[in-house]
Amino acid sequence: MCIRDRGETADPITCPDGMQQTLGALLYEGLLVLDESFAPQNVLCSRYEHNDDCTSYTFYLRDGVSFSDGSSLTASDVLATLRRAQESERYSARFANVASMRASNGALIVNLTRADSAFPALFDIPIVKSGSEKNTVPLPLVPLMQGSSQKCRAARAAFRVPPAPQKPVCPAARSAPQRRGQRVQETGGVVEMF
Repeated sequence: MCIRDRGETADPITCPDGMQQTLGALLYEGLLVLDESFAPQNVLCSRYEHNDDCTSYTFYLRDGVSFSDGSSLTASDVLATLRRAQESERYSARFANVASMRASNGALIVNLTRADSAFPALFDIPIVKSGSEKNTVPLPLVPLMQGSSQKCRAARAAFRVPPAPQKPVCPAARSAPQRRGQRVQETGGVVEMF
């Protein structure tokens, strides 16, 4: 059953089940991602800074990041997503220490109620284009960032999906069986395997 048939969306902020979370991890990126040792690594932000007592953080967005509709990522998109996350069941606890958030000069500024040197690790929240969250699949970012290819390789390995071919498949090969008992059919430019 399709999520659309159940009246749900693939919104990574509100999606209710594990399968949609897995899909969201392939489509959306956060400001940061946690590496193998749980240290935050920049993804959508090029860098971040904090004041001396770790009560104020400024996240500077990476240049050249676009959504799938071609529009550029803005601090307002990030702020709108994080405000929605702050109200969501899934992410609200991450904002317990947040006093305020605002977009300024292409950066996101977050002020905390108390010092927290580990706060950036909480900002792996997936970002969607502001205004697209009501769509069945909110607009994701084009996977241009370094982390995207690593994430896609990991997802392919987890689901045992071979990587996409590097060269286009010739039309004659599309009609030939790929494996014993499997047939391939092309309909309207979409290749289906049975």
